[in-house]
Amino acid sequence: TFILEMAKGEKHWQQHHRGTYFNVPGPDIARPYYLVMKGAQISMLSTWMRTVPYVNGIRGACYVGVPSVKDGTEHMMRAIKLGEAEAV
Repeated sequence: TFILEMAKGEKHWQQHHRGTYFNVPGPDIARPYYLVMKGAQISMLSTWMRTVPYVNGIRGACYVGVPSVKDGTEHMMRAIKLGEAEAV
């Protein structure tokens, strides 16, 4: 796990599972969270406005709202294991 500094000083964590990297919001970032499993980048993002650029215009984009970082991370790991997570 790596810590990444994002815009406005927000901290995000970079997770690694089965050779695939994805970002998750840090503990100081409030909900809502959106998980992008197929889009311009696979990632968990906070707010819909941050999510839209990764899914808008992507044919077959796959994303879902998740209640917590823990749930989103588990969901992403399952998607990676099943071959359902893809950056296009």
